[in-house]
Amino acid sequence: MTRLKEAVSRRRDESAIGVVLERDCADLATKTCRDRVERLASLITRFHVLPPISPTNNADARLHSELALRLASNPAGVQAWAGDRLHTGLTRLMESPTLMRAARFLVLSTDRHLQSQACFDELYAGWEWR
Repeated sequence: MTRLKEAVSRRRDESAIGVVLERDCADLATKTCRDRVERLASLITRFHVLPPISPTNNADARLHSELALRLASNPAGVQAWAGDRLHTGLTRLMESPTLMRAARFLVLSTDRHLQSQACFDELYAGWEWR
């Protein structure tokens, strides 16, 4: 997990994202997927990982954080959830590999914290999207 955390970003201005996610893992493991989306969105906004399309619109950060987390935790369900936003969303995520790596780290660290006790319809423990 340490190597995954360090791989979230090698950029000095973004390296704290993995540290924060690791620190908050136990708490985030008890939260809903929606809460985790909000936490990741706040981090990518704070560290300017995904510059907002509009300076006053945090919905962009939430949308792309959720897309990244869904891709990392339940790729089979992404197309049905994203619909016509999928292509644009994927293009935007390709511009932000740090967001994708942070999402993947959050999914894997949550799964590990929950000892891979995934429910019937989950690929990873704690990632049941409702």
